[in-house]
Amino acid sequence: MDYQQWRTIHRQQLAAIPERHHEALFRKLCTETFDAGEHFIMCPSSSGWSIKVSNEEGLKIDDNSIFIIDHSWTYLPDNCHQQLASIPGLATRMANLLDLIEEPTTPTQATPSHSNGEEEDGEGLNGVNNTESDSDDGDDDDPDAVAVQTSSAAVDEEERESEEEEEGEREDTEEEEPPSEELIENIVRKLWRFNDCYTIANMPVPIWYVMEDYAARIQHSLDPNVTIVPFFSILTQMSYSILWPLRDLSYGDTISRNRVPSRATSELEKQCHSLPWLPPQSLPLSDPLWDELDSLPLAPNPERPLEDLPDVTLEFTSVLSPPFKVYTDMDMIKKNLSHPLFELVSDPEKADILWFFDHYKDFKSLKPNQLINQFPCENVLTCKDLLISVARRASKNHAQDPSSLPDWIPESYITYYELPYFVKEYKRREENGEDNSWIVKPWNLGRSMDIFVTSNLSQIIRLSQASPKVVCKYVNNPVLFNREGIGKVKMDVRYIVLLVSVKPLVIYAYNTFWLRFANKPFQMSSFHDYETHFTVMNYKDDSPLKHIESVDFIPLFHEQYPDQSWSNVQDDIYNLIYELFTAAASEEPPAGIKHYPQSRAMYAIDLLLEWSSPDDGCGCQHIQPKICEVNFCPDCNRAIQYHPSFVNDIFETLFIPQARHSEELPVTKITQKK
Repeated sequence: MDYQQWRTIHRQQLAAIPERHHEALFRKLCTETFDAGEHFIMCPSSSGWSIKVSNEEGLKIDDNSIFIIDHSWTYLPDNCHQQLASIPGLATRMANLLDLIEEPTTPTQATPSHSNGEEEDGEGLNGVNNTESDSDDGDDDDPDAVAVQTSSAAVDEEERESEEEEEGEREDTEEEEPPSEELIENIVRKLWRFNDCYTIANMPVPIWYVMEDYAARIQHSLDPNVTIVPFFSILTQMSYSILWPLRDLSYGDTISRNRVPSRATSELEKQCHSLPWLPPQSLPLSDPLWDELDSLPLAPNPERPLEDLPDVTLEFTSVLSPPFKVYTDMDMIKKNLSHPLFELVSDPEKADILWFFDHYKDFKSLKPNQLINQFPCENVLTCKDLLISVARRASKNHAQDPSSLPDWIPESYITYYELPYFVKEYKRREENGEDNSWIVKPWNLGRSMDIFVTSNLSQIIRLSQASPKVVCKYVNNPVLFNREGIGKVKMDVRYIVLLVSVKPLVIYAYNTFWLRFANKPFQMSSFHDYETHFTVMNYKDDSPLKHIESVDFIPLFHEQYPDQSWSNVQDDIYNLIYELFTAAASEEPPAGIKHYPQSRAMYAIDLLLEWSSPDDGCGCQHIQPKICEVNFCPDCNRAIQYHPSFVNDIFETLFIPQARHSEELPVTKITQKK
């Protein structure tokens, strides 16, 4: 591959790197030249380690001043604990890097040990190379340390190689003890100060990695003198990080990089984003900088005009007669729609009803009498960040406090915009000794992907920097279900909701609801344990799925909680559904769901149940439903498995007007609570 071909293939990644460095980067990648050790050194400082310029001539901004950095560990956070426990030497290496194992404080030349690609594997997310690790990065400069390094660099080369060979032989003969769970927990807790991430096109979640030890220790600064970006090389089929200076550097200068995202513009935002690299007690609530919070806006009103909105000035009047022709791209519908009033067709142009799996955007292209299974701008419900904005409208105190939320949604923040608001609440809870566990979710992913429960502020901030996230208070006092042979486990409830019309608001709920259960007893610890803190087992082959029909669950619920009434719980659920859809329809698109006579839709609403104190003063515990998310076009395979008429019931309710009042259909119309 020649230089021009390489530039063409990597043009998107190269856009982040100054053009003057492109040719040198190509040359170093071709020859696998890892020459950072000729320019940098790790030096001990009062707070750990710092990385300094070791070349006596300094480091100038020229074409060759660009360096390739290997990655010592590439992983996904949900596999982090397992890999630390199972990959030999990994926990020790990371513990050294994080200062969890005491190491000598002699300055160390930054001579990276780059792998040949056999051990580091970004695609497999389990790669480890032979990079050694030492300790944390520091904040103080130590001019004397560089001079010490100069003399230590003159150590006899053969003696050093001999020592390395002897060490390797000892490692081969001595079987390393597995790391303790306490050590693994400490590594994971501190790791967020040292790791980085990148995204690739075929992965819906960020991939995290740790650079080799000297690079992982480069300090954070809002006035940086180097930049580091990830880079995937087609030449080697491996991921690296690329470093280059932002200005001329002198011998002994400490190098630093800025980890704060560019969207953070105010000083308060920058300090909040910097907290993972600041001392633990930084930015206390008494800091005058918090006065800036009043001038920082909340997340903007939901506005994602991704759809070609229809013209509704013409009144829709159906002149269709059964059988209604249905086109769908979903096997679930094709295999289970057997109602005599509906007929499947293979051409969407001939269809009366379109039922698509993917989001539909070109509503203006619909024929006048075609119906579709989606509403314009329904993403205000199905995207988690927009759902929070919509829920705020339903708060009784919305006019006085735009950030307030109704009781039926956990305290939540859209941290892409609202990180300072979240940090202030976190610190308030910390000062008051309140529970500080949170669940971090991506805006628009399902099936529990890239979702984490944690009380680690650094982890929450870093996850929010990696990709758009919402942060919601973790329900730490959930209503549990006593599973025979296991104990009291976490559970959630899924309701299927059918939206027939926005104006007027017409909603139905399928009478059968679905329970999902964790597989391990609930405890407010081991947040990484999926089967303790999560209930979605449908997509994990090695996790058993517990199924209980709703009609069987209700008497079991009453048996376990004789002072509670499921009927009352369900009334509260229906009421919150009505309030949610009312709030969603209260504003015009794109901030609100659009009234469109040709639209119908099915959603799945997932809820947790939380114990909360009532307002009636009787001291009795009250169950408060808490909405987790709203799913478009949900997976209904389990519904069909246990209720073969499910698809027919849904279609009849949505598309046959006279059927909506039939007492034979297993649906309930949801109306406003009186």
